[in-house]
Amino acid sequence: MADEPSAFSQRAMQSEAASVIASAALAGLATDAAFDQLTTSLGSDGVDILYDLMVRERSNIPLPGGGIAKPSAAGARARELLADETLREKGTPSLRIAYDLLLTPCLQRPELFGQAAAEGDDRALSILRALQLPVCTRAGSCCFPDNRELERAIVDIQSRLRR
Repeated sequence: MADEPSAFSQRAMQSEAASVIASAALAGLATDAAFDQLTTSLGSDGVDILYDLMVRERSNIPLPGGGIAKPSAAGARARELLADETLREKGTPSLRIAYDLLLTPCLQRPELFGQAAAEGDDRALSILRALQLPVCTRAGSCCFPDNRELERAIVDIQSRLRR
């Protein structure tokens, strides 16, 4: 990773790196060196990869042959590292708003919609979409139907991503 840190500036490469690290951790291979690189040498790209690891852990990823991916120690370790605000501050504004949207209690999320509109990327967009019908169901969900600020945030992010 340290030989060509700029290779990790693209989201697709970050996601692939997270997948490799999660697989290595799941197989019981040592990942200390990788985590050291993520938290020191790769700057904001390393923090982005940590976020991807954390999100993989949170989501029950379906496997191609059926079933659900097992949680890896990598996701839990990434979550623990990202709990450090100093480390998160090394991340991009788009990473920080995605992290905040993900971990902010439901009723406080509308306070973040304006910031998400200005700074969010694909990560924030997927979180915001999950707050609207038909993705969310009103019963017991964090759902904001007909919320203009949420709708504006989604449109603004989509417009930015299309450019």
